[in-house]
Amino acid sequence: MDGSQARSAEELRRLLQERTADLQRVKAEYDNYRKRVRRDRLAVRRIAVANVLTALLPVLDAVDRARAHEPMTPGLKDIADTLESQAGGLGLVAFGEVGDEFDPARHDALAHHVSEDADRLVCTAVLRPGYRIGDQLLRPAQVEVTGPRWTPGTPSAPEPARSPEPARSPARVLSSRPPLPPEPTASTRPLRSPEPLAPPGSPPSPPSLPSLPPPQPLPSLKPPESPKPPESPKPTGAPGSPESSGPPGGDRR
Repeated sequence: MDGSQARSAEELRRLLQERTADLQRVKAEYDNYRKRVRRDRLAVRRIAVANVLTALLPVLDAVDRARAHEPMTPGLKDIADTLESQAGGLGLVAFGEVGDEFDPARHDALAHHVSEDADRLVCTAVLRPGYRIGDQLLRPAQVEVTGPRWTPGTPSAPEPARSPEPARSPARVLSSRPPLPPEPTASTRPLRSPEPLAPPGSPPSPPSLPSLPPPQPLPSLKPPESPKPPESPKPTGAPGSPESSGPPGGDRR
């Protein structure tokens, strides 16, 4: 009795451990799924915000141009301030100021002014500001830079593009068999001699026609023979008539 109870207790303990391990595995899988869904939602949100702000960059450029060319009215100034504050609330940050050190990863240099006194490239004019969201670059800033003359090999100078190496031809296998003659091509085929040109002022010669074989004589046709009329039977006299009284073929006297 005690042995059977001990075996049943061991069986219950084993089942309890298996169910506990299954429950822990399911809980871990659910936690990983929840973290993955949350991470995907954040990634989708960042992509959506970046797309919306990228589409609004031309509007911000138009506001900056209007602000630089003429004084803004109170209504337009209120719209511009609200737009900039809402874009900044979504994480949009503008960069590109005069005096910033040139960074090829964030600036797009449209002009380079050489200065022998400068020891590094500095942004001297900002033609269009750049924007970013956190570490994600939405648009580089277009600037004019002033600094020393660029020399190949310096970090700030763009390296010249390397020309692609010519493709190496595969190794040729030599054989003792003589090479085959090359097939005639359009450049090696004999050309027809050009026709002589007529002297100026002479009437153009008629185009030459291809020679035709001589005509064959037609077979002689005989006229169709007219059908002969049927011969009428010779009249025979009645018995006792003078024509039948004489002997046949004899003269009648």
